[in-house]
Amino acid sequence: MVHKFLLTLLIMVSVFMELQAAVDVSGSGRFVSASQLDLPVDGVDDIVFTDGSAVSLTYSTSRASALTWYSYTSSFSSATQVAHAVSADRLSVSAQPGHAYVIQARSESGEVTESRTIWVFDMNNYRMTALSVDTLPSEDPCASLPIRTRALVPTIQYATPEGAVKSVERIYCIVDTSFVWDGTALSEQEVLDSITTHGGTSVEEKVTYITPPYRNTGYSLRGDVIQTALNMPSVVSANYIDTAVAVTCHLHAEILERDGRNEQDRTLEGTSASSFGGSAPLHVSFTSNANIPVARYFDWFIINNEHRNDSSIVYHDADLRYVFNETGVYTVLLRVRNVYDTKTGAYCLKQDSITVTVSESDLQVPSAFSPNGDGVNDEFRVSYKSLKKFHCWVYNRWGHQIYDWTDPSKGWDGTVDGRKCPTGPYYYIIEAEGTDHRASGRRKEYRLKGDVNLFR
Repeated sequence: MVHKFLLTLLIMVSVFMELQAAVDVSGSGRFVSASQLDLPVDGVDDIVFTDGSAVSLTYSTSRASALTWYSYTSSFSSATQVAHAVSADRLSVSAQPGHAYVIQARSESGEVTESRTIWVFDMNNYRMTALSVDTLPSEDPCASLPIRTRALVPTIQYATPEGAVKSVERIYCIVDTSFVWDGTALSEQEVLDSITTHGGTSVEEKVTYITPPYRNTGYSLRGDVIQTALNMPSVVSANYIDTAVAVTCHLHAEILERDGRNEQDRTLEGTSASSFGGSAPLHVSFTSNANIPVARYFDWFIINNEHRNDSSIVYHDADLRYVFNETGVYTVLLRVRNVYDTKTGAYCLKQDSITVTVSESDLQVPSAFSPNGDGVNDEFRVSYKSLKKFHCWVYNRWGHQIYDWTDPSKGWDGTVDGRKCPTGPYYYIIEAEGTDHRASGRRKEYRLKGDVNLFR
């Protein structure tokens, strides 16, 4: 099977015509370029790495010109011509590993209008060998974990056309499994911590500080990124499973909405991951999203921001359901702990918080309703928010009470004992109490009287 990729180049010729040009790399085996791996190159245009199979480089352009491929190892001054076409829009060359290939396009006057340099390396000659990986004692196991690695990483050297000697950046990785937060949930994922080097001739020992995993895990050393891309990585694993001690949590809140659609501020606008609110009584489900079972101890604090010193309420379950019955702004603080040294009592701690705003009360009464079954304004219902108590009585024109209810989310459908009431005005009395207070400190109360018209 033949594989190929394009290194796209733009050429600007003297007649200000912009032409599209590309170098097509093809071969029967695996190959990858430094640009594809986001590896930096210096002084050349790209570097191609192969698994040992032969590759061809083909230059193509939308306008025919004199094309020449050259090859060199130390500098362009010692380059040899390996392919030439007097006038062509395409020219190929069989590339040998350990060589640089330079394509030049010339105008009719002989001026070089385009020159690109590409190196080719066989990674079998530069294999990284992963030797060992293990953990070291940490001064702060909750925040960082030192990982010691040993590897033999040969240097891949190349020369620019001017003869300057450069080396390829090689990246290999410490691999473990941890819990990763994706914005909605914790999930087990492979975590990579990279080590960058330009290699050498001796074994390279490094200590890298990583974020401690949030679950028990083993460790491996894998590399490098070039070999991995060519499906020829070197891997070594530690022969033990490390016990996790670090904890994490991501507090998430969900308002448990009530059915009544006539309630204002069921969810406040501007709700976000760090703040939200609504009408009282505000029923909320809080989820810790902690790395259980490493996280073992939970402290939930419900703090009224206006009375922070004497309003803290504490709960100790992993998750929490809570009802906010009073108007105000609250901080819900979660602290998660894990005692990792029972002798000293040392523990890891993580905390997260969210702001909850409970609306001030309000009560509005409509002037009419039409119980005709069209699904619009079929019941006499108030519009409200944050009410602690509520009672409404309905009277006919002769002053007889015909209906009452105490749930503000409910209403009257214009019937008495299943019989439709005649159209016309009806009278109401409403007594209610809000979850907020007036400036005097007394609970806010509502005493409303009026009439509502029934239409059909």
